[in-house]
Amino acid sequence: MNYADVAPSYGGGEAEQKLGPALKGRRDRLFLACKTARRDREGAAQELRTSLARLGTDHVDLYQMHALQDVQKDVDVALGPGGAIEAFREARTQGLVRFLGFSAHSSSRLKAIDSGVFDTILYRSISSVTTKATSTKRSWRGPRRGAWASWPSRHGARGLARRRQGRRATLPKLLVPAHQ
Repeated sequence: MNYADVAPSYGGGEAEQKLGPALKGRRDRLFLACKTARRDREGAAQELRTSLARLGTDHVDLYQMHALQDVQKDVDVALGPGGAIEAFREARTQGLVRFLGFSAHSSSRLKAIDSGVFDTILYRSISSVTTKATSTKRSWRGPRRGAWASWPSRHGARGLARRRQGRRATLPKLLVPAHQ
């Protein structure tokens, strides 16, 4: 394993507490991603400090705004004055994070991409299968395949992808950002 993605919200911090001891002696061989759901500067900074302490490390490779959903409530607040982006930039300057990113499940990602401040984007893509019924109506069959994918938003980094097909999930080898 060479990639781990955690957040304070995963198990109420339990995921970070369990991963921390496993990182000892291996941190330099692992790309560590962490997320925050906080949209304000102080909240995002506090969650990062808490995550670093739980993980027992002095930095994460990727710090992400978790689940940007609504343009006004999430994107505008996080990228505005006093928003989380201020904490993200400050953390990068201090060496606490290497790359900045966000995850999104809606079209809110378009405005976040346009900001030009993020290195990566993690989004959920669901493809559906539609079939022609005998009455020629198309019927929704629900999500058949889903994929989490991360790609560069401005720096030419190669992305990470996690594909889920049926019950099998795979995580390919980590692709290191090209601009390093």
